[in-house]
Amino acid sequence: MMENIETDIKKPESKIYMKIGRLVIILVAISGMVWLVNRFVIRSKAALDVATVVFSPRTHYLTAGEQFSQAIRLSAGEKKISAIDLVINYNPEFVEYVPQAETQMLNSSIPAQYFTNRIIEKAESAENGLNRVRVVLVASKAETDLLSNLVFSLNFKVIKASTTVRSLILNEPQSLIVGTTGTLEESNHQFDIDSSQAAANLYISEAKSCTTDIQCGANGNCTSDAICKCQTGFYNCDNNWDNGCESTQACSSVSGGVKLQLLLKLQGINNTPVTAPKLKFKLTLAGSGDNRQLIEEVELTASSANNGLYEGTVLFDKIKPEGSFKLLVKGPKHIQKRFCHTQPTGGTAYRCTSQEGFTVIDGVNVLDLSQVPLLTGDVPIPEQDGFLNSKDVAALKSCIQARTTTCINQTDLNYDGATNGTDFTIILNSMAIKYDDEN
Repeated sequence: MMENIETDIKKPESKIYMKIGRLVIILVAISGMVWLVNRFVIRSKAALDVATVVFSPRTHYLTAGEQFSQAIRLSAGEKKISAIDLVINYNPEFVEYVPQAETQMLNSSIPAQYFTNRIIEKAESAENGLNRVRVVLVASKAETDLLSNLVFSLNFKVIKASTTVRSLILNEPQSLIVGTTGTLEESNHQFDIDSSQAAANLYISEAKSCTTDIQCGANGNCTSDAICKCQTGFYNCDNNWDNGCESTQACSSVSGGVKLQLLLKLQGINNTPVTAPKLKFKLTLAGSGDNRQLIEEVELTASSANNGLYEGTVLFDKIKPEGSFKLLVKGPKHIQKRFCHTQPTGGTAYRCTSQEGFTVIDGVNVLDLSQVPLLTGDVPIPEQDGFLNSKDVAALKSCIQARTTTCINQTDLNYDGATNGTDFTIILNSMAIKYDDEN
C-alpha cells in the first residue's frame, strides 16, 4: 500500500499539465457551442415575426425510379434570416433522399459562400416509420449582408409506385428559423413558422419501359432513361400506357371505387404532435345489409397547417355506392365514433341516429369531421376493450408515477412524449361525456 502512495506522489508534473490542458480545451469547446446557440438559436421573448416556408411545386406527378427536385422557399418579410434548421419528413418505402453538391442545392439568387456553416443530415427511421432530412444553414454576417428570402432545393428519387398520395412535409415542431429584428434591443430571435404551404403531394405511378415515343401512347414521350413520361399538361390516371396520357385533369390519389377524403379532429390535440405526425385509425363504412367494409389500419397524416387535424384519402374498393351510409371511426387511443353526415357539427354533443346517413359516389367523397373530436381514453393496456373506464384511468395514473417507455406509449394521450397531468385532465374530460351507442 505504501509503495502505491509513493508512486502517486511522484507522478511527473507534465502529466498534470496535460490533464489541465485537456480540461481547458473542453471548456473552450463548450463555450463555443453556448455562444453559437445564443447567437443563432435562442428565442427572444419578443419574437412575434413570422417566417413563411413554401414548397414549390406542391404537387408532383412521378413514375417509379424517377428523380425529382423539391424547392423550398423561405420569406421573413422585411426581416432578415441568419440561420435555419429545417427537418423534412418522407416515407422511405416510396421515396429516398439523393445527396447533392452545394452548388446544386442553393438557388442562383444566393451569393456564393453565403452560408458560413452548412450541414445536411439524413436520419434513417425517424419517428413513426418516417425518414428525415435535416438542413442546417448558418450565415454569420452583418445584418446588412443578410437576406430576407432564401431558396434551396433537395433531390429525391421515387422507389416504387403507390396507390395513395405520398408526401414530403416540413416537420414544423422540429424546425427553426432564426433572424434579426432590425432593432438594437433584439439582435437575434427565432421566428414563428408559417408551415401551411410546407408540404408537397406525390402522385406516383408505375413506370413503363420504352425505346420509342410511340410505345408511350398519345401525349407521352420516351425519356433518356427509357421510361414513359407524360407531356406537360397531360396525366396518365389509369396507369394504362396503351391509351397514353389520356387526362388533362390532375389525377385523384387513387383510382376506382369509393374514396373518402377525411379530415379528423382528436381531443386534446391542437397542433402537430411531436411524436405523431402520422397515426393509424380503424374505419368502417357501413351501408345496408352486407354493403359494408372494415379497414383495420388506415394511416392518416397531420395537416400541414399545424392545426392538430389529421387527413388522408381512403379507398373502400368493396363498397357499392347504393343507399345511405354511416362511418365508424376509432383512433389509436380513442373511443369509436359514428358519423351520419359529411360535415357534422355540434362538437362532442353530436349524435348519429339510426335513421340518418349520407350518400357516396364512385370517386372522391369529402368528409370534414373536424368539428366533432374523437374522445380519447381507450388506452392499450395492453389491449383495448372499446370502452373508457376505471382500468384506463388506473393505467394512466400508474404511468404518471412509473414513467416507463412502454406505459408512456400506451397512455400519452396528446402525443407530447410524456404522461402527466395534462393527459389526466384529458381523460377526465372525456369521462364526463358518454357515447351511448357508438361501439
